[in-house]
Amino acid sequence: MSKQIIGDGAQLRRLYRSYGRWLSPSCGGLGKRPLESTFMGVVEPFSTLFFDAYGVLYGGSVEPAGVAQAMALLRRQDKCIRLLSNNGHESVPVIVSKLAAVGLFFEPHEIITSGMVVASYLARGGLRGAPYLLIGSEQSRQAYAPEPMRLERPPGDARLGLEPPRVLLVCSDSAYWGTPYQAHVESILAVHPLPMLVANPDLVVPLPEGGWLPVAGHAALTLNQRYGAAFIGLGKPFRPVFERAMASVPGVKADEILMIGDTPETDILGANGMGIKSCLVGSGILAKMDLTWYDYCVQQGIMPDFYVPAVAC
Repeated sequence: MSKQIIGDGAQLRRLYRSYGRWLSPSCGGLGKRPLESTFMGVVEPFSTLFFDAYGVLYGGSVEPAGVAQAMALLRRQDKCIRLLSNNGHESVPVIVSKLAAVGLFFEPHEIITSGMVVASYLARGGLRGAPYLLIGSEQSRQAYAPEPMRLERPPGDARLGLEPPRVLLVCSDSAYWGTPYQAHVESILAVHPLPMLVANPDLVVPLPEGGWLPVAGHAALTLNQRYGAAFIGLGKPFRPVFERAMASVPGVKADEILMIGDTPETDILGANGMGIKSCLVGSGILAKMDLTWYDYCVQQGIMPDFYVPAVAC
């Protein structure tokens, strides 16, 4: 089995609806049209800004020069800035370097990724040190896996006295589909539908040429539908990564924070569920959609507080 590019908006909306039962309930507000304004006008009242990365600050149809100018102005205004990303496969130094290459300069403490909550979640669940499987790259393992991975361990082979894997960690699917390792993982899930800790719940990322590329959340959704493996979200829209981000700005109240993202089902829904104001940006997931951003949000049942076409001065 391999993944294929999603070519039309109707297909993407159907995919998100099948995903919807894992998402937090919408906080309503569908009867009120969000405020459309300039980006700088929207952010002005807020002391703290949580930014999504891909489709907002770079990638998709983002204009890098405009984003760099806006971010520099926010720095001069002493805004507290955090990058809140579902990146579960790259370390913070790698992310800082990639952003700098497109003219965006972040300090390491300003980067909050869903991968950061993996170790603490495993510890709270009594799973630290337990054998587990990984869908992810070598970068994922080095950056976020809290114990050495023993990926080819036979499931419950009593002759070897080995404990079977207890959880499947899903960080990135870039080296998964169509590989022998995919067959290995699915042979285990067919017998033991392990719970999945999904560090990156994103279903897709937008492609510059149009269409959407399925990513890690799509892999987890597929495995849930095929084998009944439980889906435990750690990244947006789920609470763990938002709680980690809010803990990084002690003393800041929820009503002082604005979440800025391009995906209603992750950035906006997650912020709504945390009591944080949300701003939808039109430069990412929705840029090539066959509906207006407002009609899309109404159809999906998720509404932001604000809308801007892009991050720009």
